[in-house]
Amino acid sequence: MMADRSVMKITHHISAAVCSGLAITVASSVYAGEMGVGSVELIPFPDATTSFINAYFSGDGQLRLAHTYTEHDSDIYRYADGEWELIRRELRTIVPGITPFDVSADGSHVVLSDFSRVDVLDGPAVFTMPREWTFNEHRNGRTYQQRVHGTVTGGFISGDGQVVTMMGREHDEYSFDSLAWFGDGELVNLNADLPRDEMRYGYGIPNGDGSVIVFAGYESGYPTASSADVLWRWQDGQLTEVPGLGQYESELQRLSDISADGQKVFGTSEGPARGAIAYREIEVAEPWYLPTSNQSTAWVWTASGGTAEIIDRSRFLETSMISADADGTTALIWARPHGSQFSERYLWIGGDTFVELDELFHMLNISIDADFYGFNEISDDGTKLMGLASVDGQIYSHAIIVTIPDLTP
Repeated sequence: MMADRSVMKITHHISAAVCSGLAITVASSVYAGEMGVGSVELIPFPDATTSFINAYFSGDGQLRLAHTYTEHDSDIYRYADGEWELIRRELRTIVPGITPFDVSADGSHVVLSDFSRVDVLDGPAVFTMPREWTFNEHRNGRTYQQRVHGTVTGGFISGDGQVVTMMGREHDEYSFDSLAWFGDGELVNLNADLPRDEMRYGYGIPNGDGSVIVFAGYESGYPTASSADVLWRWQDGQLTEVPGLGQYESELQRLSDISADGQKVFGTSEGPARGAIAYREIEVAEPWYLPTSNQSTAWVWTASGGTAEIIDRSRFLETSMISADADGTTALIWARPHGSQFSERYLWIGGDTFVELDELFHMLNISIDADFYGFNEISDDGTKLMGLASVDGQIYSHAIIVTIPDLTP
């Protein structure tokens, strides 16, 4: 119990330091490290000849999978007890092969897809998702239910591993539906009552138990591009539109995350020029700058309070959401300070309270032995940052996990 109280005091000290601009003592930082705070894990990936790598973490902050491309192979590895196990290998072809999409909160369930079907791994068992669903067609004042057999690609899985979301495409049609599987054999079309002739729908993000799902609609472009025209929240068959901030006449939205209870939705509003770039699906891994006057702004939506921006405009020109913890009180974001051409990663802990990661690491006396590193996820409890690191001149050769205090007041 004494250790718990000590960590609590240190956490509150850091929170006060962040808010007031003061630095905590090195002695406190060292003691916090002894309690687990400040630990750095650098986990080497399994193949040194890899030309591309992606890491998959579970909500508890643990590394679970790696997807690597070598000159000839596309490989999926599972990570457990400090060891890598090859679970899938395919020859590299022009057609995309099996790709990991998501992992449940405890890492027990994994979603894989080859862009025509979706498989869920539950330990050694493999479950293939159905590929039939329905939509409602409205003609002459009447509604007709139409059954579709097509291809599915996934997708995301709820924290408890019981609900899987995916995107379905009707054969020979350029119609895309946002689908969910609730474990009963039937695919539910989340956009069944929305127009299909003028909108395409991408995969949804489920909350912790899959009872609430948020998905996006696209008037143009492929429906996995990062910028959408409209966002919807589905719960018990009822749809609620999730509005952006209304900064631009033709505003686009990027959906990022949902809280475990489904009551908070996180995203980013941006202007059409930046959205056009996003439709090209350009991914830039590190601090970036896009030369457009249409700045982006991160936001959080709640049913009671609507959409609120996440930005301190006295400090930042723009912000962009990356990932939020399970209760939605801490988020990892990009933020570009005034006068800077680059965005850096910050933690947002409510209101106008932001802390830059390098500043936090300095306060905690954290040293990372890597040429370069970047974080793209935060754990469900908000105390782990996960991402990729380059070590000894090898690009993204390691996964990185850094443990930080709970900074919420």
